[in-house]
Amino acid sequence: MCMTRRTTIELDEGLLARARLALGTTTMRSTVEAALRRCIDEQQAVEDRRRAARADYVARLAERADLDVLASDQMWS
Repeated sequence: MCMTRRTTIELDEGLLARARLALGTTTMRSTVEAALRRCIDEQQAVEDRRRAARADYVARLAERADLDVLASDQMWS
């Protein structure tokens, strides 16, 4: 479900113009929406890289340690 909302905000015209060029957009709305999407996509990419790094770490750790022992109470008592 896509909801839209009409709002009034003050924007730096120079920043908006630079964003339009960078994003290849023509309207204020398309520029703001593209910038928001890019922000979300970049954050998702950061999270994906972190998730992959953790998975890689656990995989390498499993080669060197017994994960069942690490997860057990005997490890920490």
